[in-house]
Amino acid sequence: MLLAIAHGLAIQVGLRFANGARGAHSWGLMGSFLRFISWTLLFLAGCAIVGMTFWAVFPLVIMAISSLEMLIARREQQRRDSWSVVAHAAAAGRPVESAMRENLGRYRGLVGRSVRRFVQSLAAGTPLAEAIGKHPRAFPMRAQGYASLSTHGGLPLAAMTATADPPGSEALAWSLCRRFAYFAWLALVVVAVVTFIMVAIVPAFRKIFIDFDLELPGVSRTLIAMSEQAIGSYFAALLGWLTALFTFIGIVLFFCYLFDNPVLARATDWLFAAWRRAEVLRLLAAVIDHRMPLPDGIGRLAFGAPRLPYKRFTKRLQHCYAALNRGDDWLDAMLEQKLVRASDAEVLRAAERAGNLPWALRSVADRGVERAAYRWEARQQAALVIATVIFALFVGLVCVALFLPLVSLIEGLV
Repeated sequence: MLLAIAHGLAIQVGLRFANGARGAHSWGLMGSFLRFISWTLLFLAGCAIVGMTFWAVFPLVIMAISSLEMLIARREQQRRDSWSVVAHAAAAGRPVESAMRENLGRYRGLVGRSVRRFVQSLAAGTPLAEAIGKHPRAFPMRAQGYASLSTHGGLPLAAMTATADPPGSEALAWSLCRRFAYFAWLALVVVAVVTFIMVAIVPAFRKIFIDFDLELPGVSRTLIAMSEQAIGSYFAALLGWLTALFTFIGIVLFFCYLFDNPVLARATDWLFAAWRRAEVLRLLAAVIDHRMPLPDGIGRLAFGAPRLPYKRFTKRLQHCYAALNRGDDWLDAMLEQKLVRASDAEVLRAAERAGNLPWALRSVADRGVERAAYRWEARQQAALVIATVIFALFVGLVCVALFLPLVSLIEGLV
């Protein structure tokens, strides 16, 4: 088993060194065969570990989740790289097709196949913005918004370099995602520990107390009663059903994200609403900066093909577009749809009078991201402290309830 793991890892590392850091060189059929052999060895070794002990499932699950996290991060990095190539080529006036062909070796997996199809579309004569819309997996999600503003004689795609996210914005969002995942794992571990204590540890101590006919203090009787209630009532069955349900949901989500199907997109849009709102404001800043009529820009983002991929904000932009067609003020419409805060409205109004509205929109977007990051950080820290205190109190209760009778037993034996 250990030899299988060692050989599988050795083949993977050898291919990595042979192909280079960016994977510019491919071994073709031989490389595919070696990768198949290495993954087969690792899979068989994992099955052997699972067969040896049930508890090995937990490290394998952790390894699977960590591998998926690394895969998603690599895909996002590849998409940012491909978008950067397109942006710099468009800004420099170079043909995007040739620039992408020069960097095709950098992209692998699902992203690599999407990038190659994108290059083929450009070679077939498809306009750049339409090709970006047809191959959304080749680029970050915000690229669809830029493409919607560029189709059918819209803004030049070179404008995206001036409206890109700040360098630390995506890193901050990714850090929060990892923090959420960490807290979710921590909660699962705590639930597992508490369940094991109540189902296995407490009944074992109860049997010891009965065998020695010990008189138990009130705290011990309370803990034993809680354990009996948990085992003897519907709680155990409910916990089993919930465990099976969440396991099934977790497996489904794992394979959905493994094959690049973000089924939790609406939930992430809600969690990271400030980041999505900031992208909308930066796109509107590009609209105003390049003198496109605001109703036209909002209509492209809300109804165009391609269009903004965030359904939560697409509906708000659709309402804004309808309000502008009725003759309402653009800022009042955005306030009504909560695209800007009331405290930022006066800043935007003053910037509009001064002719500096694009800069103000980008500043409001940056402040919104910083404010949301600070709030999420504060909430996470508060939740961690509260959860730690509650778990510590429970552990203290268990220690006192179980070991206080043992002290009396030892004193009696002495």
